Amino acid sequence: MGLGKGFTNYGIGMTALTILKSVLNDEKRTFPASSLCQRLGVYIGQPTTIGATGVVDQPTLDLTNHEQELFEKSAQAIKHNFNQVK
Repeated sequence: MGLGKGFTNYGIGMTALTILKSVLNDEKRTFPASSLCQRLGVYIGQPTTIGATGVVDQPTLDLTNHEQELFEKSAQAIKHNFNQVK
């Protein structure tokens, strides 16, 4: 982690702490996180609301048709790469 951009330990630790607090305090905060997109059948980065029970919501992204196509293309690439290492 120390190569390239420099140490990111602090940022990673603070993010983990913030998510943990959301779970422990049932804050239901929304984070950019990878979570299961049921429609596409893949874990992908998207707005994810996290509370005491884990993922409690995935707010819908307001994407243009082009952006939606790119999002779905990314999901397919993730599936393809996952299947390559399975």
